[in-house]
Amino acid sequence: SLVGSVEFAAAKFGTRLVVVLGHFRCGAVTATLEELRRPTENQSRNLQSIVDRIRPSVEGLLATDLRRNTDALIEEAVRRNIRASADHLRHGSEVLEQLIREEGLLIVGAEYSLETGEVDFFDGVPDSSAGVVDLLAAGVKIHEYVGGLLHAKSLTVDGEITLIGSANMDRRSLDLNYENNIL
Repeated sequence: SLVGSVEFAAAKFGTRLVVVLGHFRCGAVTATLEELRRPTENQSRNLQSIVDRIRPSVEGLLATDLRRNTDALIEEAVRRNIRASADHLRHGSEVLEQLIREEGLLIVGAEYSLETGEVDFFDGVPDSSAGVVDLLAAGVKIHEYVGGLLHAKSLTVDGEITLIGSANMDRRSLDLNYENNIL
């Protein structure tokens, strides 16, 4: 199951970020809305299982004014389905709930635009400024590169040890990453 796979990754490998990523004009969400509006006879049981999973998160939208605007309806339905999927992970597993409470596991929802390639993180994303304030109060100096995309990471500890490279700054990434780092 999806939940079991996420539990395994988070518990076994220390994964601390799970992104539920939906996409603009999702066909499964669109098909669910169409099926709710005009039910078909002899629906494949496999297609029906998709509709049955998505139905609870989008069915109520058909009773709103959004039903008159198909594009807006689909847009909101996609986001509701993403939120429902992220919520299911956050609250559908004792293992994940414990990892959220005790280990800082973060489960967020995001939508990918097929047209622009942009990802909008809109659900479950913490206020990043709160973490920055804590870091600054602890004496951490934060420098932001604003010249465009830069995959490099750098870390200096007590002005004596510096790590520069492209691997993420966590134990698993440093163990498994084949990118370059200089210490």
